[in-house]
Amino acid sequence: AFVATGVPHVVVTHLAAPNLKEWAEKLATVSAPGISTPVLSKTLFLKPKGGKDDPILVTSLESTTFGINPFVKSLGNKEARMAADDLIASVLKVDKSSVTPFALANVADKSKVTVVVDTALLSDPKAHIGFKAFANDKTVFVKASDFKDFLESNKIAYNSYDFSTFGAVRVPMTQLKRLIAGELYYLLDKMKLKVETYVYN
Repeated sequence: AFVATGVPHVVVTHLAAPNLKEWAEKLATVSAPGISTPVLSKTLFLKPKGGKDDPILVTSLESTTFGINPFVKSLGNKEARMAADDLIASVLKVDKSSVTPFALANVADKSKVTVVVDTALLSDPKAHIGFKAFANDKTVFVKASDFKDFLESNKIAYNSYDFSTFGAVRVPMTQLKRLIAGELYYLLDKMKLKVETYVYN
C-alpha cells in the first residue's frame, strides 16, 4: 500500500508487538539504519454516533492520551466510537490492522472524512514518524516532511490539533483574578487573620 502511494518510506521488522504498549519496546531491540529522530504514532478511525456526521481519522503521537468523546466534542460532534471493521473496509479499503493516514489515498471523496493530525508529529520536518501497519512485526517510517507532502499532494484537508493543550481549562484573566482573590480571603479567614482594605488616593 505504501508503494502505491509513492511515499518514500523504510520498513523495519521486529518482534511481534500485539499492542501499542509493547511496540516501542520491541522496536528498540532492532537497528533502523537511516532513521533519525524517530517518533511513534497511532491512528484511530472514529464513527460519530447518529450516522449523520462524517467519520474521523485522527493521527497523533503514540504517547498521546485523550478521551474519545471529549475530543470529538471539541470538534463539534457529540459522541463517537471506534469504527467497525465493515466501515473501515468500505471507506478506507483496508482492514483494521492497516489503518493509517495513507489509506486516505483510497478514498474517492476525501471531503467525506474529517482528518485530524497532531501538531507534534509535524513539528520537526526531518523526524521519522513510525506507523504500525500491515503486521504486528513491522513498522513503517516516513519523514514528517514526506507525510505532509502526501497530505497536500492528495488534496487531503486536515485539522492541525495541539493535543498538549487538550482538556486545558481556559479562564478569562478578570475571572481568574476574582478566583484568586476569593481564595486568598477564604484562607485568611480560615487562619483567623484580620483583613483590612486600604484605599490609596
